[in-house]
Amino acid sequence: EAATLAYAAGNARYRLEQATRVVQEVMGQVNTTDLSSRQVLSAVITQGAGNLALALTIDSIEMTDPTGAAAGVLAARGQTFRLVLAPSGLVVSTTAPDSTNPVFRQISSGLSDLLPRLPSSPASAGQTWSDTVTRSAGDAAISTRLVRQHRVVGWEDRDGARALHITTTTAYTVTGTTEAQGQSIELNGNGASTRDAFVSAAGLFLGSVETDSALVNANVTS
Repeated sequence: EAATLAYAAGNARYRLEQATRVVQEVMGQVNTTDLSSRQVLSAVITQGAGNLALALTIDSIEMTDPTGAAAGVLAARGQTFRLVLAPSGLVVSTTAPDSTNPVFRQISSGLSDLLPRLPSSPASAGQTWSDTVTRSAGDAAISTRLVRQHRVVGWEDRDGARALHITTTTAYTVTGTTEAQGQSIELNGNGASTRDAFVSAAGLFLGSVETDSALVNANVTS
């Protein structure tokens, strides 16, 4: 079954759940921290001049963070983040509710990966394509380069809806510098992720599951 698929205007609600384990080794001492979060988002997609306008409102946020480092994220509750995207899911621009807030800017960048990219030609099982994305993190001079490989698994039944199953495998590198307690820290590392996403034949994102693992070295330079 082959069909050209594109995102369509409409409304939806999504629940985002994330579990993270951070293993940090400093001078032979190993510390392990488990983090978790759950968010509920309201999504409104409207048709624009050739593109789509996506408004994502964070209705609720729950976080478990023993370090307290993610407390600034809770301020995003009730905020609306706006994106302009092509019908294929390619993000044209992102707008945070407060452009002076580095946490909001980072959330806005992360939400640009919510909708999976769709193939530009009629979708059929076994079809593959790739893309490369480079992103910066907040105010820090940190760059992440992602090389993504997409593949159409095929059409499936997903909760009663006809859906296209797309897998994405990503290899990425992290480089740059940041500061902590007045010290300059150089970061260098790499990681890999795998995602299974589902988009209905009507152009509605139905959900996805993703796993990610990274190893990043941090060296104090001054």
